[in-house]
Amino acid sequence: MIGHIKPKICKLPSGAKDEYMNLYCSVCYSLRHEFGILGTLFVNSELAIILLALRDHFLPEENWYRCPARIHYTKKPISIHKAVDCAAKFSFLLGWLKVLDWETDKPSFYKKGIRKILDKKAGNLLATLNRESRHIIEQYYDLIASNCRDFSNVRRMSYLLSRAICIELGKQTEIDNSDLVSLSEFFGLVGESLAIADPLIDLGKDIEHKEYNPIWESAIRSDSSVFREYETYRSEYRRMESQIRSKLDSSELRNVLNNDFTTTLQLGLDELSSRIARRRGELFGSDFQLHSKDSASIHSLFRKSFHVGPSAILAFSGLYSAPHGYRVRDSLRGLRVGSPGQDAIETTLYRDQPESEGSGIYAASRDLKKSKKSKKQGWRQKIRSACCSEEACEGCACCCGEGCCECCDCE
Repeated sequence: MIGHIKPKICKLPSGAKDEYMNLYCSVCYSLRHEFGILGTLFVNSELAIILLALRDHFLPEENWYRCPARIHYTKKPISIHKAVDCAAKFSFLLGWLKVLDWETDKPSFYKKGIRKILDKKAGNLLATLNRESRHIIEQYYDLIASNCRDFSNVRRMSYLLSRAICIELGKQTEIDNSDLVSLSEFFGLVGESLAIADPLIDLGKDIEHKEYNPIWESAIRSDSSVFREYETYRSEYRRMESQIRSKLDSSELRNVLNNDFTTTLQLGLDELSSRIARRRGELFGSDFQLHSKDSASIHSLFRKSFHVGPSAILAFSGLYSAPHGYRVRDSLRGLRVGSPGQDAIETTLYRDQPESEGSGIYAASRDLKKSKKSKKQGWRQKIRSACCSEEACEGCACCCGEGCCECCDCE
């Protein structure tokens, strides 16, 4: 639970918006009061949503405080209660685990320093938890520190951690034990679904920074395509999302949850699904496969061969429209691509390959360059640079009719 479920405030009904923002700001205030102004960096939207689910079961003290995020320190209403303080405690612990994950992915001296500063405060908070919750967080810590690549274990621990957080917050309220058990199981499913959503969202970034991602790992291990493995994970997430939505209307939770929570969670899930769909479009564009045998070679050539993000990995052929512009060098020849359900075909990229109107890598490169120029220089087109002569561009399909071509080294 690292902030993936965050509804768009503008889409919330006024009542649900007021309740959600009140609890979100209350957690922020509690973090600031306990850990100082930097503690507010760890405010977590999922914790506010759990509090919203429990809102009918505790009566907080209402107060006002000046928000440090506003220039004029606008006063905002907040709720003061031990359940809110407990949520702030777990917000800090989740932020601490996130910093550890950040350090584990790419260790550095300053990351280790930040983590050590947080270790002492996190240790004091862990001492206040019951034995079971403390054990789960310690297990999750070991999972991250060891850079575990067993994704089934990550899913299981995400389920247990989310359930433990809900139980801890529920114990600060007057909710019945039987209702709390049902609610904690529900939030366990939410936590597990977020463990699946995380690699779907971060696949491009993880490939670019050469960090572990279970989708990429599965494609190489099973000799499959990245697209196919991505679709497998996406189908699993959609299955769990459907299960979560159906439980919102189930008899066991209907009398426990309130309408504000149901509306907020559904909009948060909608926003998360849209975010996953956008990432999928950026990565794949059109449906096709990247064979895993070629994955390692592309991965090793990634930083040397491409100028922009990981979408270039998955759209290197002139047969497909590239989402972003990039350069293609002679080292990328004979790569295998194919549509889903079809065998991969051999494709070779030549410097004199003809360009089709509105598609292909050269057109995408030129369009990207045009868009960058239009932002900086208006709609004026740059005239051919003096350094780019006819001889220099001879044989180039995208030569200098509209400025320096992307395949030349001149600027």
